Amino acid sequence: VRGKTRAGSPAFHFGYPVGFVQNNKTYINNHLKFKVLYHESTVSAKTVLSEGPPTYRVVGFEVEAWSAKHSNVSAAGIISNTTCPIHDDGLGQEIQDDMDVVFAYDVVFEKSDIAWATRWDPLLNANPELRQIQWFSIVNSLMIGIFLTALVATILLRTVLRDFVRYNQLDEEDEAEDVTGWKLVHGDVFRPPPLSALLAVLAGSGAQIFWLASVTLLFAVAGFLSPAYRGGLLTAMLTVWVLMSIVSGYASARLYSSIESGESRKMVTLGSAFLVPGVCFSIFFLLNLVLWAKGSSAAVPFYALLLLLFMWFGISVPLVFFGAYVGYKQKGYQFPVKTNQIPRQIP
Repeated sequence: VRGKTRAGSPAFHFGYPVGFVQNNKTYINNHLKFKVLYHESTVSAKTVLSEGPPTYRVVGFEVEAWSAKHSNVSAAGIISNTTCPIHDDGLGQEIQDDMDVVFAYDVVFEKSDIAWATRWDPLLNANPELRQIQWFSIVNSLMIGIFLTALVATILLRTVLRDFVRYNQLDEEDEAEDVTGWKLVHGDVFRPPPLSALLAVLAGSGAQIFWLASVTLLFAVAGFLSPAYRGGLLTAMLTVWVLMSIVSGYASARLYSSIESGESRKMVTLGSAFLVPGVCFSIFFLLNLVLWAKGSSAAVPFYALLLLLFMWFGISVPLVFFGAYVGYKQKGYQFPVKTNQIPRQIP
């Protein structure tokens, strides 16, 4: 529903008033005027492949609430054309005791210049007061989450560090006491797993995704990623993902050098560059083939796929190799407890 803010600027409001009071009389909004905005699609995959009739898409939906005193209503509920569609000079429906109120609506289709890709932009002018309430709720939830996380992390850190100091003492090995809890498994926690190379590759990809999400949220909160700029979020995520490939290579290489002697360094580096990106690109390419076959306008053009391949092989892969080179040069992680030479049997 189109309306105005308290400052008088145009905005959209959710819902419409049930009625209004004028000259000490109460009127009810018993007539709704629906306006359906449509846009003629100029370019689509189907019209490019084969000639066909023009396609139209609904890009907007607005409602105007009116108070109308409908007349000449038949027993079947049909309203005469004199009051539907409604006119500006019509009489309003005043509320009185023990009266029947006729509810009606009319629909108007109107051509709009709003494209399908920008159909959500008018909602950016929604009620500013509502947006302030949403920001307050987001900040409130975020602060509560940070406080609870810090509280739990502090308790766990104090407990674990105290256990590390006690269990690393050599004289505890001679103590005759029942071994339970953390002391029972602390010597096997950091034992290298059978698929240590795969663990390192997945850990590096997880670090890449973590920094991708963090940097994207930081830029979004700072206001650099405006929803009014269509495709800005996707472009920023792809750019940050490519640049964060150096983090993937570094994290994979350093983790693998910490848990293994380095017999599969080349496999870890190649896996960081091609495993997760290759799976994601394969799924995306197969879905895009289906869209091409169906002639959908949502299909990604061929040149965009070539650009993605260039960003992958031309930028991401070299950054992964450079990050892995730096990671292998660094000293491995020092684990807080020692690992037993003989694996403990699982009871």
